[in-house]
Amino acid sequence: MTGRRFDYQRAKRYGTEVDEWVIEQTGTWDNPVVGFKEIVDEFDEMDQKELREHLLTSEHLSNKEVGSETVFW
Repeated sequence: MTGRRFDYQRAKRYGTEVDEWVIEQTGTWDNPVVGFKEIVDEFDEMDQKELREHLLTSEHLSNKEVGSETVFW
């Protein structure tokens, strides 16, 4: 759990609002990952292409293809 707190503090300090939100929403047994659609719904004012590019290249987030969806944590 300490590692997740560190990840959150690092994202909050050096990352973007998106990085912070994704880390805050994930990392628990109930919500280990968040899908791209959920992130788009939360940040609907952002262009989807730019948002996907940010999520895939962020040094604060991890991602994986699960079936036809990309999930982040």
